[in-house]
Amino acid sequence: MNIFSFKKENRITLRNEIDTLFRYGKVFYSGPLRLVYRIGKEGVPGIKILITVPRKKFRNATHRNRLKRLMREAYRLNHRNIIPETRILSLNIRAGLIYTGERHDVPFNDMEKWVTAALKHLAGEISAVKVTD
Repeated sequence: MNIFSFKKENRITLRNEIDTLFRYGKVFYSGPLRLVYRIGKEGVPGIKILITVPRKKFRNATHRNRLKRLMREAYRLNHRNIIPETRILSLNIRAGLIYTGERHDVPFNDMEKWVTAALKHLAGEISAVKVTD
């Protein structure tokens, strides 16, 4: 298995999971990124993520697609720090990354910095769950 992959089984696709994530999830802001996440013990262990850019802020589809591509790439390169923890602890993690900024011409370095900060926060929350068990 390639550690830098981001496959379909790692994405949230079910409407029910998306609704549950936004209804009961915790929120963390990293720059213009909003991380919504849920950590639980029930369900299949592993992490699933949703990456989205609101159409209301970015009417042009090419701008939305570019931002999503940048977020996916930053996640793909940096997610390996939290994946082993979820499998070892049998945790079910659902997370959503939403871009809430105003600019569409964001450099990749900035996006990677924000995504990395969000993932570090998520890793800290996973460690907190590990300590309480």
